[in-house]
Amino acid sequence: MKLWSIISLFLCCSSVLVAQDFRGENRVFIKFETISDGMLEFESSKFTIELNEEQNQFTFFVDLQTFKPLDNSASITMFNDIFQEEFHSDITYKADFSTLKIDTQTDRPQQVDLNGTLWIGAAKVDLPFRVELEMMDRFLFLDFDLITELSKLGIEIPDKYKKKLSGKMHLQVLNGKLTEGFK
Repeated sequence: MKLWSIISLFLCCSSVLVAQDFRGENRVFIKFETISDGMLEFESSKFTIELNEEQNQFTFFVDLQTFKPLDNSASITMFNDIFQEEFHSDITYKADFSTLKIDTQTDRPQQVDLNGTLWIGAAKVDLPFRVELEMMDRFLFLDFDLITELSKLGIEIPDKYKKKLSGKMHLQVLNGKLTEGFK
């Protein structure tokens, strides 16, 4: 009887620890804070997010050339002036996380703190931030607002925009959808 109890306990525990991989391509926004407390927004729909529970890794990637102005308040010229193509071709973030923090058995929103590295081209900065995750059916939805200063990445605001931009940049995903089962 004791052996059967131990085997049952082992099987229950092992089923909880089965790792899932999630992947999705979503919309992402880059928002520049203005000195007048406004935002200049750019959008890309080519934002790839991978969450690998087996390796405890969270990664995202987007090519900067895929961004377009969200409305008429911003221009692609300004975006290209800030992210000069010869230095800044893409944005990548890689972080390790604790598998135990993600509960796939609940549909309540969960917050996970990530501590990883953000690269914009060759420039990089260690940058922690918080992701909110929510399981629904076979999908994992996530929201985050990663905020950093351009100066931390060694990116200078061009002179013609210094009176307009504060230097803070948001990388934001709203209701991102990841599908499980990718290896």
